[in-house]
Amino acid sequence: MKISFLGTSAARPTTTRWLSCVVVQRRGEFFMFDCGEGTQYRLLQKKIRIWHRPAHIFISHLHYDHWGGLFGLIASMSLEGRQQCLQIYGPPGIRTLFLSLVKLVRKENFPLEVWECSPGLILETTEYRVLACKGTHGIPTLAFALIENMRSGKFYPDRATALGIPKGTLWGKLQAGKTIQIEGRTITPDQVVGPPRPGLKIVYAIDTRPNKHIKELSANADLLIHDATFSRMQQSRAEETGHSTAYEAATLAKRAHVRQLILTHISARFRTDEILRNEAEEVFKPSRVAYDGLTLLLPPNE
Repeated sequence: MKISFLGTSAARPTTTRWLSCVVVQRRGEFFMFDCGEGTQYRLLQKKIRIWHRPAHIFISHLHYDHWGGLFGLIASMSLEGRQQCLQIYGPPGIRTLFLSLVKLVRKENFPLEVWECSPGLILETTEYRVLACKGTHGIPTLAFALIENMRSGKFYPDRATALGIPKGTLWGKLQAGKTIQIEGRTITPDQVVGPPRPGLKIVYAIDTRPNKHIKELSANADLLIHDATFSRMQQSRAEETGHSTAYEAATLAKRAHVRQLILTHISARFRTDEILRNEAEEVFKPSRVAYDGLTLLLPPNE
């Protein structure tokens, strides 16, 4: 998976941070988490060609800084001649909001589906699923997890060759988990294929206080992208506004046994990432502060 951070600021943009947006690319399919103002420009800068590709957009909540770029994006898709369906997911109220406004910006050349989601499974295919859980904010808020299904085990050609299995159809059958017969012998997949491998898991939780639902959703994630609007010096402000400190995000990451934590939704008061990074690393070393343009590549789990 390729993860691109297009906007990492909190409620207002700065000269270096635009409003919230993270894009995950997986095998030619796009998953966008929030769509702050200016998102389409950032897509152009990063040469992310989403216009005609399968795409799902997940909006965490209905504060403007998390969806304000969506109508410009939809308008550009229309002008580009998009024909594929665009699917948008979000909390209750999103359908009324978008369907009442989207007529102003979209030509009727591609279908648009808007789904109001509750915690639980919200999207599932043969290769992955997307789950949602409740965030803790001033209005209904969702955190999301993109979870790949288990992958087949690694195929070992040397084992197959040693067993006298010719390369070709029989190899394919064994890789597909089928038992074969050759020269009166029975060969089972476990003789040439390793154990199943877990898929990748990415969790997106911003504009929220840490809570038990997000901890459970984040369990053993390869990557947790979490709100870190404030530092411990603004603890009371974080509680008052329904946000997290870097220290709290790192504590949740440690307790959930995630592999890597990325802090985002950074308040404009922070001119550098030093304070938040140090605060998080004090609790959980594999932490870093996102910046606009940050790109991560997550290789498959082996």
